[in-house]
Amino acid sequence: TSLTAVTAATGDLLMVADVSDSNNLKKIPVSSILAGTHTGAINTSGTINSGAITASADISVVESNHAKLIVNSVGDYFPSLEIKRTSASSKTNYAWNFQIGSSGFLNLIDGTNSYYAAIFKNNGDIALSNDTDSTNPVLLLDKSASSATFAGNIVSSASVTANAFLIPS
Repeated sequence: TSLTAVTAATGDLLMVADVSDSNNLKKIPVSSILAGTHTGAINTSGTINSGAITASADISVVESNHAKLIVNSVGDYFPSLEIKRTSASSKTNYAWNFQIGSSGFLNLIDGTNSYYAAIFKNNGDIALSNDTDSTNPVLLLDKSASSATFAGNIVSSASVTANAFLIPS
């Protein structure tokens, strides 16, 4: 066409055929398109910036090489990834969260019961069945000491084999 290409600016208008009014031509601001609900696919090789994205279907991150989903909290917050099922009829509704805690540990949180199932520490230790700060885990796997510490009794319905037992005095 003989039209000149421009970058849309605030206040620019577009002409549309209004299907709800016998296709009469009308004008709309460019900003109203971006403020509305998008119903088709969004294809981009760049970044999509949004305050929130809500989807009624799958959100896929597809890349031929090292695809990743990034959750970034700026400041003293707790970046989290929540996985949950709601409104189930034959399955249990449940929520799990992956979260970076205050000390930089990766927390696996039972979001349904507010329970820390596992805390993966930045020194390689893993604390299982925890309070929120991992000071009282049921089981602590200590990487540096190559040991496991149990908070209670060890119960087995089969035989237990070990190289050595330390019996406290």
